[in-house]
Amino acid sequence: MKKRDKFRLATVLRVAKLEEEAQQRKTAAENRATEAARAEEEARTAAYAQRDEFGGPTDAAAFQQQTLTNQLRAGALHAAQSDHVSAQARLEFARDDLMARVRRTRTLEDLEDRHNIAVAVYAARAAQRGLDDLVRFRRTH
Repeated sequence: MKKRDKFRLATVLRVAKLEEEAQQRKTAAENRATEAARAEEEARTAAYAQRDEFGGPTDAAAFQQQTLTNQLRAGALHAAQSDHVSAQARLEFARDDLMARVRRTRTLEDLEDRHNIAVAVYAARAAQRGLDDLVRFRRTH
């Protein structure tokens, strides 16, 4: 293989492929984290929905205990909702980054394909010139 036949961006393409694979793994991890956050939010929503309503007169200690429990459930639900929203944002960012890396890799692969085609055309032209020279040589001798 001649020096001009070598694709100069081969190393860059190899690195881009590795980065794309790493980003795919990161996106998959973010997807799992988002699903876990969604499940947690659903569990907290169900727990909050099952809270005891104040059914009638009770003693002050029971009322305070129930109020505190409901506040804790509401806080846990709010935290789970916040975690889910932030996990979705991280997932969206990871997907956008993955798509950018995929586009970069595809662009480099297209450049490699074009390079290979150009090398093949150059070789075909050189072979044709060789044949033409051979025909000219035979005509003159």
